[in-house]
This record gives sequence, structure tokens and C-alpha cells, in this order.
Amino acid sequence: MVVDVPRKPLPIRALNTAYRLARRTGWRPGRLRKDDLMAAASRRAGGLTDFGDPRFEEGLDQLVDSIETEDRLNGFGRVMARAHLTHLLHQRLLMTRHLEEHPEIREEPIQRPLFIIGAPRTGTTITHHLLSQDERFRYPFTWECDEIHPPLDPATMRTDPRIARSQKGVDRSLRLAPGLDAAHPMGAWEAQECALLHAYDFASATFNVMFNCQGYGRWLLGQDRTWVYEQQKLMLQYLQSGGLRPRESWLLKTPPHMEQIDTILTVFPDARFVTTFREPTEVIASSCSLTSTVIAMAQDDIDWHEHGRNTSWGVEMMLARNVELRKQYADRGDQFIDFPMERLVREPVTCVAEIYEKFGIELSDETRRRMVAFAAQRAARKPHVYDAADYGLDLAAIWPRLQYYRDYYGIPTPAGGIPT
Repeated sequence: MVVDVPRKPLPIRALNTAYRLARRTGWRPGRLRKDDLMAAASRRAGGLTDFGDPRFEEGLDQLVDSIETEDRLNGFGRVMARAHLTHLLHQRLLMTRHLEEHPEIREEPIQRPLFIIGAPRTGTTITHHLLSQDERFRYPFTWECDEIHPPLDPATMRTDPRIARSQKGVDRSLRLAPGLDAAHPMGAWEAQECALLHAYDFASATFNVMFNCQGYGRWLLGQDRTWVYEQQKLMLQYLQSGGLRPRESWLLKTPPHMEQIDTILTVFPDARFVTTFREPTEVIASSCSLTSTVIAMAQDDIDWHEHGRNTSWGVEMMLARNVELRKQYADRGDQFIDFPMERLVREPVTCVAEIYEKFGIELSDETRRRMVAFAAQRAARKPHVYDAADYGLDLAAIWPRLQYYRDYYGIPTPAGGIPT
């Protein structure tokens, strides 16, 4: 079996062909330069030049350098990278001006946020989306994350033009990667990951996946991200300042949260955590499959075994840090609750009821009915199918390195036994 890469639409194939031909002549079109990106964003914002906290520039420098030195992107990937980075910078300019005009936003209360912090491919998304059926939670909508300015107005939030623009982008991605929705549900109104908020500070794992920039990913893993979470708090204040505030709390999710528990507790000391877990070799294999679907949009002739090695390294680092932090905060058990993925899939609403009981949240009959209906609808989706061998993964060799994670979360040996 080999990794199935969907055939790209004709205009994109033509663009990629033209880019390859240009490279053969020695020309390198579409090169990224930080100053050019910032200048383009400033022009788009009518001449604004204040990007806010300057610490984002180090991440932008690292990202641009990684994309350029590794030189993996095809022509479409180059166009996408330029457009995406310019857009993020443009939104930073607009948000910074809005915050200057409305300093009271920084006084918005953020209380007892609920973080879903499982490893990738362990049921974090279904848990996030299931809990989002409770209207008392506030969570980032995909369309908000795509275009963060201005804060949404509850009176117009159903007709906001950003919704259509966001859905258009989602639809385009699904045409380029038809299997993506089976692995990770997408839509303008879906509850979205905090990683998209971190992208505005150029400190997000989304870039590794979009542009396969491994140098940037390794740099990011070594950074103290306290300031990034302080910025996330400010973004939550910003998002809710338009009037849509939580009646219970913010509901937040992205797998990298699992290696930032200490940072989260520094910025949000009253945070609550739901951890999902799964056999770790399956985490690695499934992560390879999901990220390969995205990477294939922006890169041609991918070395899938290299992708497997990079993914395995990143996931193993994440799991090790998570267990280290959970042991460090063993005395804060009242702020944590853990679930195996297979149980979340088998009895999702029962798990939700346990989360609510743990954290003293009332589960109304109406909310329960919505969750039951949602869980039934999601259960009918196509399964995510993948094969670890496609990515050169030797699960038998990886297996013993991850026993500490199984021991901590009480993960049993699969019925089929240890891979050989």
C-alpha cells in the first residue's frame, strides 16, 4: 500500500508545472521575505504599522527561514504561504488598532477555562465538538479564527460575511484533499483549535503541517510559550468583547496544550483539563496519515518515510513532556479528568456526564439530547483508514520507547498483542 495523494485540479497542476520549469532555469519565484510580508500587510491595512507585541517577529523569522532553506513547497504551496502569512499579519494590525481604541477589553474576565489536552488522534476533536453542543460554553468558531477582526456581534453573527469566506476556504481544502474531513471534521461553524489563534503570534504547530517546515517545528518545541498563552488570553478577551461571552466558560482545545500544562496554569491558574489518550503507536501512525493529507497540498514528491520519522519524533516529545507535567502536578488532581479514546467513542455522552460531575457543571436534559443527536450523527461518518507501513514506521521498534505513557494512563496491551 502507498500513500494516496489525490490528483490536484488542472489550474494547480499548471501552476506547479510552471514553478518547476522556472526553477530549472535558475529562477526562484515566490521567495518569502519577512519585510515584504509585513509591508504587504501594512498596505492592505491602509498604512497601519503597529503589529503589537514584537515577540512574534522571532517566530516569523524562524518560519520564513525554515520554509526557504528547506525549500519543500511547490508553486501552489508558495502562493498559499505568502497569502496566509500576509493575512495573519494584516489581522494583527487590525486587532492591535482595535485594542488600542478599546483598552477596556483587557479587563474582560476569563474564568475557569476548560482545556481538552489529549494527544493528536485520541478523540480530542470529537470531545471538543460534543461539548460545544452546550450553548453555555464559548469556543472559537472556525470563521473567527480564520479572520479574527472585528470581534463578532451576536446580532449579526449569523450573517457575518466572514462565514462565507471561511466556508469557501474549507470547501477548497476539501476539494484538494477529499479524505481530510473523514480524519478531521471541518466547517466554518465548527469549534476550532487554539493552534489557529497561536498562528497570529507565529508560534503554532499549524505551520509544520501546512508547509512541512521541520526546522521551525523543532525551534518551536524549545520555546518558552508563556507569552503566547498570555496573548491567547488577550485574544479570548478580544473575541468575547463583541458581546458573545460564555455563561459557563471557554472551551479550548489543541493537542500541543498537553505539553504546556505548566504554562497554561501560569496564565490560567483556575483552568480545568480533560485528557484523552490512546495506544501511542496508533497516535503516531494516525497523525502521520492526517498530516500527510494536508502536506500533500503544498508539496510534491514527498518522502513519506521522512515524514514518518519527523512525526514520530514530534509526538514522542509531546507525550514525554505530558507525562512529566502530569506527575509534576499530581497534587492538582481536582483540575484533571482523563478518558481513553475507545470509551469516548463507545459511550460519549456518559463520559461528558462524568466531566460535568467532576467540574460541577449542570448537564440539562436539553443539552444531553443535543449531545446524543450529535454523537449519533458523527458515528455515521466514514472511518479514518491508514497504514503505519506507508510511513516507514516500525511499530515494534517504537513500542518499548512509549511504555512510560501506557503505564501512566493505564493503557492495556491490544488484543492483537505487541507488533512484531
